[in-house]
Amino acid sequence: MSEYDFLVLSSDEFELFCKDILEIELGIKLENFKTGKDGGIDLRYAPSDDDVLIVQCKRYKDYSSLFSTLKKEVAKVKKLKPDRYILMTSAPLNPNEKISIKNLFEGFIKSTGYIYGKDELQTILKNHHSIERKHYKLWLSSTNVLSTILHSDVLNRSKFTEEQIKEKISLYVPNESFDLALKHLEKNRVIVLSGGPGVGKTTLADMLYLEYSGQGYEFIEVSDDINEGEQLFKPEMKQVFYYDDFLGRNFLNDKLTKNEDRRIVNFITKVMKSDNTIFIMTTREYILNQARINYELLDDKRIDINKVILNVENYTINVKAKILYNHLFFSDLPEGFIQILVKERAYKKIITHPNYSPRLISRMTNELTYSNISNKEYINSFINELDYPYSTWRHIFENQINDYSRWILKLLMIMGDNEVLLTNLENNFNALNLYLGRRFESIAFKQGIKELEKSFVQVHKSLFSGKEIIVFFNPSIVDFLVQYNTNNIDITALWNTTKYFHPMFDVFSFSNVQGKLLIPEDLKREYIDIIIKRLDEFEDCQNVDGKIQAISKLDKFVDFRTGIAKEVLIKAYDNYSIDYSEEFVDLLIKYKDILTLEVDIVGTLTMLIDNTGSYDRVINLIKLYDFYQDELKEIFNKIDKQKMLGMNVEWSHGHILVK
Repeated sequence: MSEYDFLVLSSDEFELFCKDILEIELGIKLENFKTGKDGGIDLRYAPSDDDVLIVQCKRYKDYSSLFSTLKKEVAKVKKLKPDRYILMTSAPLNPNEKISIKNLFEGFIKSTGYIYGKDELQTILKNHHSIERKHYKLWLSSTNVLSTILHSDVLNRSKFTEEQIKEKISLYVPNESFDLALKHLEKNRVIVLSGGPGVGKTTLADMLYLEYSGQGYEFIEVSDDINEGEQLFKPEMKQVFYYDDFLGRNFLNDKLTKNEDRRIVNFITKVMKSDNTIFIMTTREYILNQARINYELLDDKRIDINKVILNVENYTINVKAKILYNHLFFSDLPEGFIQILVKERAYKKIITHPNYSPRLISRMTNELTYSNISNKEYINSFINELDYPYSTWRHIFENQINDYSRWILKLLMIMGDNEVLLTNLENNFNALNLYLGRRFESIAFKQGIKELEKSFVQVHKSLFSGKEIIVFFNPSIVDFLVQYNTNNIDITALWNTTKYFHPMFDVFSFSNVQGKLLIPEDLKREYIDIIIKRLDEFEDCQNVDGKIQAISKLDKFVDFRTGIAKEVLIKAYDNYSIDYSEEFVDLLIKYKDILTLEVDIVGTLTMLIDNTGSYDRVINLIKLYDFYQDELKEIFNKIDKQKMLGMNVEWSHGHILVK
């Protein structure tokens, strides 16, 4: 049988749950009161002056902590003199413990039947599914649902443990956006959650996929590209696909993988026609807008009709207050910090502030370590962070961590949105340290990771490779680092030492693009010169595919007909390695005048023809014909016609035809 964890509810949420339980059990309507000092009354039923029922709701983990608190309640109850007194608690109670509580409130608790412990609440809840679903967090954290979630591959694919799932559930505040998103998915099967940074897109997406996982859907997390979803799609099975930040976490990926824009749209269409499949995607709104400019296929009505934009402005004051309350309630902040927030009514400034966001609330209550500051200073820090977002990160970055830790963060920033192998980051750091004249001791990297972990970064082992992976603690840290390092001359050291071209190139921009690091005007030439000189060094440019993709990205800004750039281009085409990408063919066409003089172009074209086995490769061959007619005629006059038939390609009247 299913069991419920009442500790995922805050005190206020537990009180509302008790109200619903007791109303349906007793068939009465109870009064409840605003949060604050209750004078011994959580709920009340008073049909007349001589018939008063008072209910106290106590959210505690065990009997000992509960009983200590109840001793302080006795005087209040004696002063109130209710005709009946009911105690409801999340703590499990045995018969002797109930008798002790009854004796404590002698004359007011008529029998142990007026004491509802964890077991009684469990039994009542199992008989009233409407209350279970109303208090969504209880249903989601029940043993039956959690077991279903953890055995539907959520644990293996997303690295969530049961404790982490419960933590997510505890902090979440159900609101209108969840209900709207569920209705949208019931109708369309696909949803694109869009909005600004920190508005709660990923949190809502997490709750949605947990909802469907709890209903028995197989959970599939898409992490790299939509091909993962295509390979695992089974129309006869109940499946929920989750693609968080599908266009990039903080930056629009400069190039989606081959035809991924088309494949995303096609996958959306496939899911919309399915009766058993759910597809949840998230993205920042500005990244989606950038993608629509760069990828025409993503400017599609199927994305528009499935887009749900989250705005903090849509949260009611009540929802904002509950988000703050839950984060404070479940935090490890000193009690004095919370008390002064209430005493000085600072919470009102917070929930009405124009810069309010759920992520900022999380950062100020759970993610930062406050030591040696007074209660008053905590309030000032909180309000200051709202007035000047990222000011807290700036203060810690500049004053509370070592210089080597700052460089580690900058290096991780330019290594892209995806998870990074800790050894790769260490290699980057060692190269940087060498460039800086061995400024730091050999132990600096390990010390830096230890200093940064659980505040700026997270380190965990990959479930697939067993290797250690490092990621930023949350995207707001990258947002801060991008803002902080724009126009910072220190970035030239990163260009000179990083071992990976492609993620770095996605981070920097020659124009003012939201979410990217703007290269200062006076450093643009230096940036290009450094990259061109180092192109053969980058580890992700060692094969022809990586090299051609890099040249294609740089081609917008570099003339590959002269100097070192020309040498790089010739070398990429002069080793008889073939890349069948569109970029390989486009560069072959654009720089024909150089390549025909410097490389064995007939040999290159012959290798392309010999390995033309897919539709895309045939299309590339057709594109080449208009520019390399003589060379292709020479090749086709020699080629084995039987092989051509097998390729479904033939030569007719001087043209390549596809059957």
